Amino acid sequence: MADKIKGKTLLGLGSFDISTDAKIAPEIGASGLLSKEKAKQDAIRADENYRRLYKGCTDSVIKLDLLDPAPNEWNFFPPLEENRFEELVTSIDKDGLWCPIVVWARPNGRYTILGGHTRLRAYKKLLEDYRAKGDSVKSSHYSSIPAKVYAYGTLTEADARRICILNNGLGRAKEAPQLQLKSVLEMVKLEKAHSYYGDGDILQRVANTFGISRSQAGIYTQIAKKLIPEFQKEYGLRLATTKARLISSLPPAVQRELLTQDWENMKPPEIKEKYIAKTLFQSDGLNVGCSLLMKITKVLSENPVKMQVTVKLRTGEEKTFILSAQED
Repeated sequence: MADKIKGKTLLGLGSFDISTDAKIAPEIGASGLLSKEKAKQDAIRADENYRRLYKGCTDSVIKLDLLDPAPNEWNFFPPLEENRFEELVTSIDKDGLWCPIVVWARPNGRYTILGGHTRLRAYKKLLEDYRAKGDSVKSSHYSSIPAKVYAYGTLTEADARRICILNNGLGRAKEAPQLQLKSVLEMVKLEKAHSYYGDGDILQRVANTFGISRSQAGIYTQIAKKLIPEFQKEYGLRLATTKARLISSLPPAVQRELLTQDWENMKPPEIKEKYIAKTLFQSDGLNVGCSLLMKITKVLSENPVKMQVTVKLRTGEEKTFILSAQED
């Protein structure tokens, strides 16, 4: 059973108990938004994942100038907003570092950061500030940082990448949907290649890891695969998940047409009414009951929907019909 520690007051959140293995305090300190009860529940949920994550690590204190950032394709999370970063710096200076960074020892004697890029940045700022003040004691303190170290040879590159994504994803993925989407997709790729959690439903296992439903993970995969790049850039900013999922169900040509319209102010029902019909018009052939092939030969009207179709029967005979929308 993990040891328990009494948490200090952090950014007005009050005191609370968390397990030393849960270690979510940097994320709490970074955002300053989580309630005390929410922080406790997140710690409990994260505990099992972090136990697995840090298994085999050793504790150490490492000089800042020996640390290298993870590759950008591993650490795709943006820098923390400046006001939140300043809160984290103040928190570390006042209450200490709640959670060591996580690093991977390299054969050249240096270390790759797998978790804690923002904490390292905070330490560097504090080191710079105290050097400028001529405080040798504080400067010495902030010239090294506590770390959990994976020895060289204990991890493959895929292992290291997975740990990097989990370290960031478990704490910061909820900041924005596009970050959670990216985290889920990268973990699905790694799980397919290496089966970290054994046999079974990969999407369900990854969803469990991030504390989301399988259907939510499925929505993320649909958006990632089918939403055109122009809309991908807007996802999580001006484009919410519900609308992104709807737009991703449209053919690329229809999505690009929608992009030229006032899509930001269009409600999902309006998009459905205006563009789902266009989806039909874009189709060369539709499978009907797995027995017939229906081909749209002529669009007679878009509003109301009315088109001429040719149906090829299993006998090879073709028949032409007029297909129109049925009134409710």
